[in-house]
Amino acid sequence: MSLDERLVIEPTEKYSVISVQGSTDEGGDVSYVALDVLCPYTASLVHKAFARRRKRWRVTNDSSKAQLHWGDYECLNWDEIVSGRVCGSSYCTRKGLSRKAQLSMYTNKYLSKVPTSPLKKAMPRTIIVDIWEAFDDKMTFNLGGDIASFGDDAGVRQCMSLSDRIDWALEAVRDAMAAAEARGGWILKASTLNKGAGVHLVTDFNDLRDVVHANHDIREWVLQEYIERPLLVHGRKFHLRAYVLAVGCLSVYLFDRVLLLSAHAPYAAGDFSDPLAHITNTARQCETAAFDEAASVGLLSDLATHLTRDGGMADGDAEAAVTGIVTAMRAITAELFRAFKGEFAVFAPLPHCFEHFGLDFMVDEALNVWLLEANPGPDFKQTGARLKPVIEQLMEDTARVCVDGEQCLAVGQAVGGLVLVYEEQWSGSKGTPTMRMI
Repeated sequence: MSLDERLVIEPTEKYSVISVQGSTDEGGDVSYVALDVLCPYTASLVHKAFARRRKRWRVTNDSSKAQLHWGDYECLNWDEIVSGRVCGSSYCTRKGLSRKAQLSMYTNKYLSKVPTSPLKKAMPRTIIVDIWEAFDDKMTFNLGGDIASFGDDAGVRQCMSLSDRIDWALEAVRDAMAAAEARGGWILKASTLNKGAGVHLVTDFNDLRDVVHANHDIREWVLQEYIERPLLVHGRKFHLRAYVLAVGCLSVYLFDRVLLLSAHAPYAAGDFSDPLAHITNTARQCETAAFDEAASVGLLSDLATHLTRDGGMADGDAEAAVTGIVTAMRAITAELFRAFKGEFAVFAPLPHCFEHFGLDFMVDEALNVWLLEANPGPDFKQTGARLKPVIEQLMEDTARVCVDGEQCLAVGQAVGGLVLVYEEQWSGSKGTPTMRMI
């Protein structure tokens, strides 16, 4: 029996359901999943989720016979997924979220239309740093009334060094920084890198210029205004890593077990001598011998205790503060995905796919919540050994939603630890298969 013959589309009131017809030794229906998760830490937990479903699922190495391909983006069988014959664990197009410059550009576009959005106060002021033009031989400019280009035979390339051309491309950034008058400095991030790579603290344009010149192979950056007065735990800066599950086209869940990731060194406002007192990414923090996983990797649910013990808050106020942070994160997450509705060139969710995202948030002293960035295909192993059960629960809850087909009827309801924060059937997705597979 061919795969097309085994897939039966059963329309329901809200979804179309893919039923996979087959049999197991026990006489029940069976489906096949191809697992291509490269990280052993994560792979073991995905395998556990399917081991609990062994009566209805078989793991196969042959993606061509699988109904679901769960793996790293570059390992997925995109021909089969895009055709709709196989469900996948990623969306093919999501650069609007993964590239920091695109994230800034499209959220700003959305805010120009919806200025009352929660994103308005949740996005740090950001300047896009783009030096592509310095490498474009067709770029024209005015030389005392004569129009020339970098590739002219007239010798423009020879008379303008690469350094001069990069400086020329950075002029708009210099002017924007001068106009911004940021008091607490800036965070410079390479647009396409993650895990703390390509992150630099800069205090002025000269610092930025030095970094860009030293890394001119990176053509696109974002410059985020530094959040000068962050909320501290034990006198150390931290950020929150929230895991998000996007399903189909489109339901968005926020996992309620949010990580609290702190720096190993005490925070001192305005003192950038130790970057690791400011850059809290676990991938960077663990580079130092002083890294202590138990002290640096915790949960947001522990924050109320810290606020009571370290900040002198009353128990009720501390609990209310954490509740307010969670509420803000849910609203910001929902609004982030809403901002990309219709932007299919940069974010095109497929109705038969799902994907995990890691959203990074910062909280300041006034308990304002800031969205720093979004990371598709997050590195779960940075959670560490002590909190590995947290990721195990995330994978199990993901399977409940995407494999077992458990549903929330309204925003605010949950499947396990996954809380539905946004649901809207985007145009073009009606009547197509969803992630409900059996």
